[in-house]
Amino acid sequence: MLLVILGGLGSGKLQYGFAYMKCGGAPIDASRFMASYSYNLPTDKMYNPGIFSEYFCTESEAQKKGFHHSVLSDAAQKESVALEVQREEEARFSPDKVSYTLYVPIEKYTYGQIRIMKMSNKDPHSFYSVKQDGYNVANVREGAIPSNYQLCTNEISGCTSIGKDKRGLEIMKQTSDSKSSSVGYTANIGGTFINLTDIYDEITDTDILNIYSSLGEYENAE
Repeated sequence: MLLVILGGLGSGKLQYGFAYMKCGGAPIDASRFMASYSYNLPTDKMYNPGIFSEYFCTESEAQKKGFHHSVLSDAAQKESVALEVQREEEARFSPDKVSYTLYVPIEKYTYGQIRIMKMSNKDPHSFYSVKQDGYNVANVREGAIPSNYQLCTNEISGCTSIGKDKRGLEIMKQTSDSKSSSVGYTANIGGTFINLTDIYDEITDTDILNIYSSLGEYENAE
């Protein structure tokens, strides 16, 4: 049986034969070709032992030597898809994923898909675009207070008040910052900070006040 297997593998059959006997079955086929440092399992379509192959009996052995599962293999593709699904789920907003109340436009304006991103301190921030007549007019970032990402938190931010929204909340406009020269607006509702950035050119301060006035709790927008 082993001779038949060896005869059908072409070059490198002797090394393969030793690995087959050592592992008690078909070994993992690893390669350093083009510095790929990848491996294929016997069940992968790309499994093709050859003269330059290195063999391992388990994936952990291959990984300890610096090899990774080939991105071209069926199993690796499934792993990649699974990771992408996981990332998509982590980025999808739901109230139970955050510690703060999310606010979205519930009148006059609409909003795009809400995404979550965890910051370096693991705090999740929410992002979405504000739309008017189907066009994006501003981008929103929301998160729990306090946060290093809040605008107008220091004297060098170049912030001025543009007025109050219908709640009586003061809306601040930031025109300069050490990190960015773009204009931004901010306000706090309860324990949530709400930044508006990437403002469409034709949007005025009055429009910004209207956007903040339109915000309501996410759950009430459903």
